[in-house]
Amino acid sequence: MLLAVKKRAIQKDIQRYRKRLGKEKRLQYYLSLARLYEMAEDLKSAEQVLREASERFPELSSVKVALAHVLNELGQPEDARQLLEPVLSQDKDNLLAARRLAESYEQSGNLEKALETYRSILRFRLVGQEVKGQIERLERLVSAGKKREARGDSSFVGLPTVSLAKLYMDQGHFAEAIKIIDRILSVDPGCQECKEIRALAQSSLEKAAAGKAETFFPAEEKADREAREKADQEAKERAERESQAKVEREARERAEREARQRAEQLAREESERLAKEKAEQLAREQAEREARKKREREAAIANAVEHDLATWGRLRAWLDAGSA
Repeated sequence: MLLAVKKRAIQKDIQRYRKRLGKEKRLQYYLSLARLYEMAEDLKSAEQVLREASERFPELSSVKVALAHVLNELGQPEDARQLLEPVLSQDKDNLLAARRLAESYEQSGNLEKALETYRSILRFRLVGQEVKGQIERLERLVSAGKKREARGDSSFVGLPTVSLAKLYMDQGHFAEAIKIIDRILSVDPGCQECKEIRALAQSSLEKAAAGKAETFFPAEEKADREAREKADQEAKERAERESQAKVEREARERAEREARQRAEQLAREESERLAKEKAEQLAREQAEREARKKREREAAIANAVEHDLATWGRLRAWLDAGSA
């Protein structure tokens, strides 16, 4: 009953985050949706979401690490390793990427390389007992594998993943053995040996759950959950920083745009003022010219009248002289 309720709650959260992503392509939404798909055991959908996030945020290593984890869970360790190795070449202190790379080596059957990678993690101060437990477990697996090779166990030749499942069985790690076998069966459903190993591992796991055996899987699951939660928190903080930077950038751009518009407005006003002053100057000059011309006409008229009066005076004087 509780499991059904949990599944319904997960599906409801999935729908909610899908709607959020439809409105806004935020990194936090991608990572949360992918995690929900993992919880719903829909790894293909989780892969699809993370690949879309990787295309939208190609510079973020957290997306690549999350995608690599899903690829490991899907039984594609080679693809996961192609994502993780460039991340670690650029950031050698990426603890989570190093852990995922170790997991991909282990799933590929390269236990010695996985052990080497886990040992390289020991330089981090935050490494806990869980990683040290992984190293001890792999040391036992590598030792057991070498002993089998020394005995000439031909069943391990050419079957690295089946070999790895058997080694897990020998060491009591039944849940890990089942995961390996399930991936083999997804490719080769007719593998009878795999079916027999899986049945034995399932039976042993049920006994372990009843307290009759021991497995490291719960501790590993807790450590993985803590690592994912830490990665989610870092992604959330990074997204918040990016969002704040975006807000600040938009505010700066808005202020610059307003300043530019104000400058353009002032320039237009100055241009209009100069044009108005020039028009007024031209009008004054025109008025002065017209006034000057008027004065010149009045002066010319006055001169003509004065000349006519002088001429009339001389004529009258001459007439007066003639009549006398």
